[in-house]
Amino acid sequence: MNVALWHYTNENDKSTYMPLGIRYLKSYAEQYCEQHHNVTIIERLHELTDDVDVVAISCMSQDFELLKEQLQEIRKRVRDIVLGGYHISLMPETLPEEIAVGVRFEGEETFREILDIRARNGSLQPEYLSDVKGIVYRNKGNVQINPLREPIKKMETIPFPDRTSLMKPWWQKKQNLFSSRGCPFKCVFCSSTNFWSRFRRFGAEYVVDEICAILRDFPDTQEITFVDDLFTADRKRLRNIISLMEERNILGKLLINISIRADQVDDEMCQLLKALNANFIYFGMESASPRILNYLKKGTLTVPQIQHALDLLYRNGIPISASIIVGSPGETEEDLRMTYDFVVRNMREGKLNEVAANILSPMPGTELWEEGKTRGIIQEPVEWSRMLYYGYTHTEKFYNRPFQEWVKLRSQYDSFYLNDEMSQHRLYEIMLEYDVQIKKIFVGRIYRKYRDLIENIFAQLQPGRKLIVYHVNEISYTLVHLLREQNFEVSYVITDDDEMNYTYLSDVPVLQSGQWSRIEDGHIVISCSEKDSVEVQRLTEKKRLDLINLTAETLRVGGGKVLEAERK
Repeated sequence: MNVALWHYTNENDKSTYMPLGIRYLKSYAEQYCEQHHNVTIIERLHELTDDVDVVAISCMSQDFELLKEQLQEIRKRVRDIVLGGYHISLMPETLPEEIAVGVRFEGEETFREILDIRARNGSLQPEYLSDVKGIVYRNKGNVQINPLREPIKKMETIPFPDRTSLMKPWWQKKQNLFSSRGCPFKCVFCSSTNFWSRFRRFGAEYVVDEICAILRDFPDTQEITFVDDLFTADRKRLRNIISLMEERNILGKLLINISIRADQVDDEMCQLLKALNANFIYFGMESASPRILNYLKKGTLTVPQIQHALDLLYRNGIPISASIIVGSPGETEEDLRMTYDFVVRNMREGKLNEVAANILSPMPGTELWEEGKTRGIIQEPVEWSRMLYYGYTHTEKFYNRPFQEWVKLRSQYDSFYLNDEMSQHRLYEIMLEYDVQIKKIFVGRIYRKYRDLIENIFAQLQPGRKLIVYHVNEISYTLVHLLREQNFEVSYVITDDDEMNYTYLSDVPVLQSGQWSRIEDGHIVISCSEKDSVEVQRLTEKKRLDLINLTAETLRVGGGKVLEAERK
């Protein structure tokens, strides 16, 4: 059979990480199905060809409305549609009529059985599905929810996810990996515990085997992010992972990003993280208001524990990215400012690198969802798109994605808001106030780092000249911001790097390097791409454009006169 796998998501929520869920399905089906199937991975509807027998789609609740709009077109192309992921697992009664079967919760073994049934019988008619555990389907128009399937007991029998299909260039250097499923904690806003039923870990040897497999297949890999809910939950396993990586001579050869809880951070943990070559640590601090933090974390975390973790990680030179939650029920302006003042203070002291602010939104499978229904905020039929645009990241990467635009999108989709104590309008005012402060901190950091180069650039620019900045990195992005503050007209930021376009420029007009003909005379091109510096110089000379070529060590200004300024 021809089988297509599709991780369905909206443009806003697309991650730079490889989606691994459907890739586990692919490798599991290829290893355990009774017959061989041609399994492919797609990203767009137009990639779904008429010769596909089964398409399996993974979908979150916030994307369910968007997916439903395309189901009729999908059904025209493919006879049997299988739906999996968080939404159908936690809300099985919403199964659309176009779907043959929904896979609930952990999907590998259930999907394998569905493919075997389809291969044997030529269809997924209800009479073939009655004994399959862990599914939802329609029988004579009625939704039939079968008993749940037990999670896979021997985790190590799950093959590594397929990483070879639809491999994007940036994934080859920055890989991601699951070393566990679920979380041992039960925060009111998180559905992970309900989805995975219990916390399970892959063994240390399995984890290191997967890292070695990644390095074998993708020798250019520089960085691995463990996308577990809580990578450090088992300290003994962490020690074993480090020991095995050292035995196999890969310890210290990769940058490692992980998630952690603040109350796990102590001197020993910091030494383990340094031994692991931790590049970035993520944790949810959520709130600096003790009252709100107690509500969100059920009394399992305190503000002093969060500060202690930040202090220890900073002293050990480990960068930190944190998340906060705003808009909780009963949160006052005092609570909100308490949280943001805590964030700004730690950012100014260099203890926080970036912060993501999430407006508390009810998700199926959480206590908040039930609270939202009780309060009448969630009503049938649910408008699933109201779950979009709950998060905003306070980082230098979003200068060109204005806070106000995010607010407009939330208004457009009528995104969920749970706090009767403070209006959304007032919440936005306070968030914007602090966003400005945080942006200035970022600009200051990068400006200090590249002070000499940036000042040399300003010295060469004549007022009124139009500027184009080529290639996106921390230097060029700061340049764009500072140049606009100095009232220079910066027409475009251009790059050929799709990952950078997505990360930095998701809503900004982008001029690709193949479109130089659109650049008018009189522009100055500022190139921040060392890799493309020769090509950029050739193109600018051809069009007789002035060029500022900014490389790692020197600044060169073209256009008849060449000036050099060494970094001090």
